[in-house]
Amino acid sequence: MICKSLTNVSFVNYQQIRFLPRFTNLAVLKGKPQLVETTNSIASKKTPPETQELFVSSTVKTYENNHSLHPESLVIRSKSSKKPCVAPVKPMTVTRQLINAQALKKGPILDECGQVVYSKMHNNDTRITKIMSEVKTNQKKSGLMLLEGKRLIREALLTGCELEYLLFSRIDEVDYLKPYFPKFGRLYKMPYKEMQVWSKLTTSPGIVGIFQIPKSENFVPKNPLPLTIICDNIREPSNLGSILRTSSGVGCEKLILTKGCTNVWDDKVLRSACGAHFRTKLCKDISWNNIKSQVSPDAIVFLADNNVLSNSSSDSIEDLNEVIDNIPVMPYYSVDFSKLPHIVLIIGGETEGLSAESYKLAKEFKGARLNVPLSNGVNSLNSAIALGIISFEFKRQICKETL
Repeated sequence: MICKSLTNVSFVNYQQIRFLPRFTNLAVLKGKPQLVETTNSIASKKTPPETQELFVSSTVKTYENNHSLHPESLVIRSKSSKKPCVAPVKPMTVTRQLINAQALKKGPILDECGQVVYSKMHNNDTRITKIMSEVKTNQKKSGLMLLEGKRLIREALLTGCELEYLLFSRIDEVDYLKPYFPKFGRLYKMPYKEMQVWSKLTTSPGIVGIFQIPKSENFVPKNPLPLTIICDNIREPSNLGSILRTSSGVGCEKLILTKGCTNVWDDKVLRSACGAHFRTKLCKDISWNNIKSQVSPDAIVFLADNNVLSNSSSDSIEDLNEVIDNIPVMPYYSVDFSKLPHIVLIIGGETEGLSAESYKLAKEFKGARLNVPLSNGVNSLNSAIALGIISFEFKRQICKETL
């Protein structure tokens, strides 16, 4: 019956029957070709879309005559007989396995044998463009950050940051991170040349991690010093990253970034901070009207003064000079920090300097301008270096007092 039905079909229809195994949701009728749905597609329609389940098929068996993989059984229905005639091919075996929505979204990183599960990409893969565009075009909307290098990725994994994508070119880099992997994620192996195209470094480290930006304002430091650091007009990414690293190293209570500072989750800031983002309490984009709510009422405000005043203030120069003249200037080592309940240290940018609001806050909290003596005609220091000198002198006095 099967051979007779095939001989009555024209050459074009024979080609359709011949190449039908390429389609997964179609079958063929005897005589005039008609497209009908197979059992698997009907079963998928009966499954409600809101069940959050997926039916996964097992490995597909091959033809007896060594044809390519056959995803569906070829069914030929006869008009004279209600019973379908199945073509002489081995039917595929289907195994139903329930997978939750989390696994459907990302998938397990390690299999049952502890081996890494990943997908392979080629040059000019559209998935690479989609992933990188999602991170770099609109970071505020996507809420993603990009980390290059296995050590920086390791710091993010240790602190519990949510991994979205891991792109790598050598499996050895992934083996280093295997003990810190979460249960689910998306891993892709891609050519090194393609990774070099998207990297902002001169030489790409060969591994890139894309994470959800954590809520660093909820971070609770262990045994912090009574020190709050405020960044005012820090617009250089490398400087802000060094300030973050210094603040985390000294053990400050929190770091406040005023509006006007550079993006704290920028790639350059992340590389300069070397993982300090994940170990510091960050309060970003705070306006000067809300700064007082972030500062302890009994705190003393100090300014790391570099004799540069920002031009962004709307107040007159005479009023600002009067405010500045009423704030005492003293060397950083002459202050006895151990007797003060809480310290607020404001650090400004090298070019923009401190804003007028910083001086007004220092005057209101009865603070002072701290000066680092310099030689050989040097006018100022790097912002991060000045912060390190003052903050570690504060830590030295506090630790000496507690011993």
